[in-house]
Amino acid sequence: MKEIFLIVPVVLLMVGCTSIPNNQCSTFEKSEPLIIDLPQAKEQLLRERITKYYQYLQHGDWGSTWDFLSRRIKNHMATMPEAPKSDQGLKENYVNYMGQFTRELRTNQYYSHNKIIDIKYEGNMANVTIQGLHKEKEFSIQKPWIYEDSNWFIDDL
Repeated sequence: MKEIFLIVPVVLLMVGCTSIPNNQCSTFEKSEPLIIDLPQAKEQLLRERITKYYQYLQHGDWGSTWDFLSRRIKNHMATMPEAPKSDQGLKENYVNYMGQFTRELRTNQYYSHNKIIDIKYEGNMANVTIQGLHKEKEFSIQKPWIYEDSNWFIDDL
């Protein structure tokens, strides 16, 4: 007997929905799924982090800025769990790319008139093109710095 009481409302609901023109039922109205463009979201995050990073490098003298950044990177890496040998290269690249990025900014004097004009992803790297005052400059950053390990660095500035 209980089965009948459960089936009847479902059948009535189904009949009610099919009797509406164009098979539109307000009870089961479909909504568009929320679509997040992940590559675009990552690119926006990258743009924000790079902008914040080189704005930070504009303040104070270059030597003390790089010393501070080096210490932060080394301290962070020292607290990471011991990595397998195959990942050691990743850790070394992490420090090297941070240094390369800083040297590029120092050498070419990228200040507030710079604009990120292009980001291309190739494997584990992001190639970033910045329009400087007189010329464009391209450099690469390893993805783990951008999306994973950078959280500790950017958020603590």
